[in-house]
Amino acid sequence: MKNVFHWSYILLLTSYFIRFFNNTILEAENLFFSLLLYSLIALSFVIHTKYKKSVCILIIPFFLLFLELTGERISFFLILYTFYIVKYCEIKFVIYSTLLFSITSVLVMICLVGLGITENIGKVFPGGFFERGVRYDLGFGNPNSASLFLGSTLLLTIYVTKFHFSRNIQVLVAFIGSFIIYTIFMVTGTMTLVICWVIFCLVIFFKNILINNITIIFIRVFPLFILGLFYFMAINYNNNVVILIDIFTSGRIGLFRDYLVEFSVADQIFGSSRLISMMRETHNPVDNVYNFIFLSNGLVGFIIFYVMYLKSVNHYFYIKDYLSMGIIIYYLFYGITELSFANISHFPHILFWILLSRTNLPSENIVLSKNTLAFKVFSHSRISIAN
Repeated sequence: MKNVFHWSYILLLTSYFIRFFNNTILEAENLFFSLLLYSLIALSFVIHTKYKKSVCILIIPFFLLFLELTGERISFFLILYTFYIVKYCEIKFVIYSTLLFSITSVLVMICLVGLGITENIGKVFPGGFFERGVRYDLGFGNPNSASLFLGSTLLLTIYVTKFHFSRNIQVLVAFIGSFIIYTIFMVTGTMTLVICWVIFCLVIFFKNILINNITIIFIRVFPLFILGLFYFMAINYNNNVVILIDIFTSGRIGLFRDYLVEFSVADQIFGSSRLISMMRETHNPVDNVYNFIFLSNGLVGFIIFYVMYLKSVNHYFYIKDYLSMGIIIYYLFYGITELSFANISHFPHILFWILLSRTNLPSENIVLSKNTLAFKVFSHSRISIAN
């Protein structure tokens, strides 16, 4: 049965691979490639269902294409479907295959830049608190995209060591990876990459000091905290302190406010199909993953994501898998200034959803198994911090 899901995942990766280079080279959605993408997704769906001859299956790619062309919330559907596939795949298979596609993409990008098909464009990006001079995109179209893609590929490489080596080797590889991260920063100028990598290293180097009852609670509520904080500042944007904070976020609070005023109460509960089209028209992406999930899928969609996230972090705290927790925390902080794990068209970021899908403890052993969400969030009496 697993082989069926493995083939489905390979088809998904292939479709994301095609779409990534289509968007990078052509810098726009293409009808042919979009139809090909959703046809591959439909084929991956057909492979592991009993309804191989169902006419309804043939409608899937056209339905998804229609959703995209009309500005609907296609990305969240793709995330949920990808999450469903990887949940039933072997962890080694999805990690190795994702890493293979990621490394192949980096090598292809190097060849494209070397052949002059794409350009390593360098320019100064306005806004923000820090001036970083000329920033190069390495052919990815944006320095931040390049940093996030390469950083995720490095995390995949480190995670592979978990299958073959001791924790000391994992720490050594992470230490060596820090020099690679510094090199990427010197080229792209992405400060977020450095900050998130430092946080990741602190978690796996000093887990016994940093992981305690207080930080566990904070990590559990982190998505809610960030969304609530941005929402509060957005509706109180005229406050001088908020305006000052907005400078540090490169205007992300003000942009969130601009979108919020266009959304009704119903939009904020169920999401709005207008978000993608609005971002394309204004060329102002919502560079905060929590705001993006909330605006595109509403509070309902955000709660779905949060329940998946909460179940996952409880699992990793319970089994004391701090490498996985370090990676998740890396993406959590990256999500404050980038779409990070919501942008699975850059397929190395699927690593986040792979980790969220690995919650296979027996139900009686799952941490904080009380029914109420509040208990899950704030209770921590059953978790032991000691090794």
